[in-house]
Amino acid sequence: MTSFVTPKPEFPGSWIEPETPAYGTFPYPFQTTLNSSFNALIEAFKAGYRHIDTAFTYNNQNEIGTAAKEAGLQRKTLFIASKLHAYNNSYEEALEKIKEAIQLIWGKNAPAPEAYLDSFLLHYPGTGDPGSAWKALLEARKKGWVRHIGVSNFEIWHLKKIKEISGQYPEVNQIEFHPWIYSDQVEVLEFCHDKEIAIEGYSPLAQGKRINDPLITQLASNHQTTPARIILKWCMQHGVLPVVGSRNPEHIRANAEPYTFSLSADEIQSLNRLGISHPIRVAEQWHWNSKTAPFGGPVPGHPRQSLLRKLLSKAINRLSF
Repeated sequence: MTSFVTPKPEFPGSWIEPETPAYGTFPYPFQTTLNSSFNALIEAFKAGYRHIDTAFTYNNQNEIGTAAKEAGLQRKTLFIASKLHAYNNSYEEALEKIKEAIQLIWGKNAPAPEAYLDSFLLHYPGTGDPGSAWKALLEARKKGWVRHIGVSNFEIWHLKKIKEISGQYPEVNQIEFHPWIYSDQVEVLEFCHDKEIAIEGYSPLAQGKRINDPLITQLASNHQTTPARIILKWCMQHGVLPVVGSRNPEHIRANAEPYTFSLSADEIQSLNRLGISHPIRVAEQWHWNSKTAPFGGPVPGHPRQSLLRKLLSKAINRLSF
């Protein structure tokens, strides 16, 4: 197992030595009702989650600040991360969307000390101009709108491209990470550890597709825990912060409980091998594959999509009075 290189000291503790998961708000299975994440967020806050992950594609940023206020949490106790839609990979749109995300989460009249994002990421490298969008993130960090900046779904050569453009690597890279994709991700994992780029792992349970694998259920029995917690602990022992989402209150609470057990080196290696015969790449269902993604490119239907999103946003705003 690769040892984890401790990143810069100002990084959040959950990035340095992950001990509990972050809470992901990706709406899976897809929800169509307003406030679809609100009750789950309340449960997550009650369970102790403080690192919350969202994105423009999730269409739920407005629920996070509302849920935090409902839970009586102070801004300084939270770490809120969002991501730029790949269709907005440009300098101007990135700056606009960062300001929009802050307003959606904290409200248009949020006091200045609270009006910032803890982390903001480029969601995908394969459309638009991610190089110019990255420059916007650098500018936003300089202005204090964002504390930490990074990327998602970036491979090694994408990360090197960012370094060429700006002279520095992203602070964090969020990638799909679970035992059934490990052999495909180990090179980028080791590269990020070597370059002190923090790693977040989305879909750590592979959407439960093989969570009842005999090996995992046996390990869960051996450690007197759940199969999900075995996988999440495996992520953390690889130096990866798992971003786990659930709408089930029991699962939300269970995944947040202290991880007082450790997996042995042999157990970790056995989990590492699961994907050799049964590989899973969850992101392919959205036609995203970082292994084949270019660094930027044409944005299919962008003007039409932007108009559709604006019309939808206006309709939602009219309903949300």
